Amino acid sequence: MGVADRWKDWEEPQQGGGVRFRAPRLTSAVKLLLFVNIGFFLALWLIPKFFGSMSGDVSSWAISTFGLFPSEWSLPWIPVWQPLTYGLLHDPSSLGHLFWNMLLLYFFGTMLEEVLGSSRFLSAYAGGAIAGAALHLLAALAGWVADKPAIGASGAILGVVVAAAVYKPGATVMFFFIPMSLKVLVSCLVAFDLYWAIESAGGAETGTAHWIHLGGAAFGFFGARMGWLQQDHFARLQARRAIQKAERSAKDAELVDQLLEKISREGIGALSEREKEQLKRASERKQR
Repeated sequence: MGVADRWKDWEEPQQGGGVRFRAPRLTSAVKLLLFVNIGFFLALWLIPKFFGSMSGDVSSWAISTFGLFPSEWSLPWIPVWQPLTYGLLHDPSSLGHLFWNMLLLYFFGTMLEEVLGSSRFLSAYAGGAIAGAALHLLAALAGWVADKPAIGASGAILGVVVAAAVYKPGATVMFFFIPMSLKVLVSCLVAFDLYWAIESAGGAETGTAHWIHLGGAAFGFFGARMGWLQQDHFARLQARRAIQKAERSAKDAELVDQLLEKISREGIGALSEREKEQLKRASERKQR
């Protein structure tokens, strides 16, 4: 079943030309991401409630360590985990940030997961987060963003929304009870982020990491348009490992045959120490 066929599952039959609302089925990868994002939010929110003043340092440490902190990206110290972990944290003082991100993840993440499958969807989600982080770090290098930790799943989620719009630009969505095509909604969101990214580069402080949004959006657009998102990278890795294992087994079999022939012809004493070690290793690999 192709992408176009899979999208038919999301189209409701229209009666009398009206728009019908249908809540999507919660898919497994989206369910996992909802659980993780909400879980970390609750942890950062509840720690100060139960542990008092000492917990403030814990929450700040978590955000500065696992958030995307541009000033920490200097040799020899490179926190390579931040381009992924920053997307799992949300400001515990801003419930609205988490709410809108999770709402978009529920509606458009489930839509995209139905098309790509769980593993490819998770790859797309992670790719959006990493692309957003990369663009944010480049903007920080240019001095266009404030030097403070950036957190939130917005980059990954905007990548998911844009990818969904590439696959189904004409899908009708409700934006504050106003029906519009998904293509129009995404164009407005990206234009909004682009405007404020340029404004913030000029010194305006918005409190939002617009470059992260744009990086995620770019990944979602090109990933869907170029077909990258439909590639199962995990399956390709497994296939490559299987091929390498088969090739290694074939080489081992050829080596064992050659050494056994030499033993038959000249006796085991004719083998060098290196050949004996090769024969031993090849036999051990064969038994695994």
